[in-house]
Amino acid sequence: MKKTLSVLLSAVMLFCTLGVMPFSASAEAGRRSGTCGDGVTYNIKEMNDVLYIDKTASGTGKMYDYEYQKSEFYIAPYFYRIYIGEGVISIGTYTFYADKNIIDMKLPASLKTIGKCAFLSCESLTELECPENLSSIGERAFHNCYKLKTLKLNDRLKTIGDNAFQNCSEIETFKMGGAVTDIGAEAFRNCQKISEINIPSTLKTVGSAAFDMCVGLKSVNITDLKAWCKIDFANDLSNPVSKSQSLKLKGGEIKSLVIPSGITKVKPYAFTYCKGLTSVTVPEGVTSIGKRAFGGCSGVTKVTLPKSLKSIDENAFEYCSGIKDVYYNGSKSDWNKIKIGIRNISVTESKIHFAAPGQVKNLKLTKGSKQLKASWKKVSGAKGYQVRYSLKKNMKGAKTKAVKVNKATVKSLKSGKTYYVQARAYKTSGGKKHYGSWSAKKKIKVG
Repeated sequence: MKKTLSVLLSAVMLFCTLGVMPFSASAEAGRRSGTCGDGVTYNIKEMNDVLYIDKTASGTGKMYDYEYQKSEFYIAPYFYRIYIGEGVISIGTYTFYADKNIIDMKLPASLKTIGKCAFLSCESLTELECPENLSSIGERAFHNCYKLKTLKLNDRLKTIGDNAFQNCSEIETFKMGGAVTDIGAEAFRNCQKISEINIPSTLKTVGSAAFDMCVGLKSVNITDLKAWCKIDFANDLSNPVSKSQSLKLKGGEIKSLVIPSGITKVKPYAFTYCKGLTSVTVPEGVTSIGKRAFGGCSGVTKVTLPKSLKSIDENAFEYCSGIKDVYYNGSKSDWNKIKIGIRNISVTESKIHFAAPGQVKNLKLTKGSKQLKASWKKVSGAKGYQVRYSLKKNMKGAKTKAVKVNKATVKSLKSGKTYYVQARAYKTSGGKKHYGSWSAKKKIKVG
């Protein structure tokens, strides 16, 4: 009986011990100091309230990368503040995962990276001030930090990882540093209280749904429209404008959008759901308009498109029901050559105004002594015409002659030579001539 009782008591004591282990299975229960990196040590002091992490005289200063639930500090119940000393350059993966009591921390200027899930589910953390040399915040680094309210990003931060601040629903405003190049997928998803963000001109890519469920976002500010036009957005919910529904340039809301010169492609999702826009002008040199680039811009009533345009991708102007007029800087025949994807009826069924006249048809030539006469059918709306002629079939070295009517006489030609001839019409608009396409080529041997 005594032997049985002894075994039973031992089992109860073992059960109780396991039930109160503060660390993961890999950590030592009750441990208050130790090593947590290459030349990095930790010590819990001041009535078990503060965790001090310091760099030793040797080592790189990199804290360890931990596996899921294997950190020295996993669910640590006895410290509320973290002070990390100078010389520490990284905080490893899962380091402070699920430490729900942490309310405050001080990070060193030497810190360069915060690893994946480093502060995941630190639900009591209220403030993050990025030190001056921090360049990367890893995937899910502050995911589910529900009470994080103050976010100060530095001017050297370049990368914000996937889900980095997802569900940080108390963040209201923050200024994105002037060096950020990449924002990961769902990085700010469900940050419901963010009302305003400033986008730096350095930003290059934004991952899928980065700003999804940011229902409080009212203002997106940029300083460089050309830089904005070069950003690669993964989808419409990666563009914060889809939530603010307006875009500000140097503090003023953009109403009449003019794509800057030098841009050759309007990228997908560039202005999706920017309902504050009333007109869009795409300049010469642009060859394509990407998927949903202006999707949902219901306030737009007028669109101006260049002759250089080759394609309009699917949904580029979807839900732009306000468009009444499209001004195209080419002819109808040029327009018909543009590859237009599905769900762009807001453009294709609007009234299209062609800046350039149609192509010259029915070109006829008659020969004379060292001259030729050309005539053709009148082109509707044309203000004048151009005739060009050359001794070469490829029209190299061609000379031109301008006329106001649909016929022309070209003199001082070489006797007995064969000439190739074309004609085209033009319109004038805004003091500029807009030429239609050259006619089919005809040839004639002069006398």
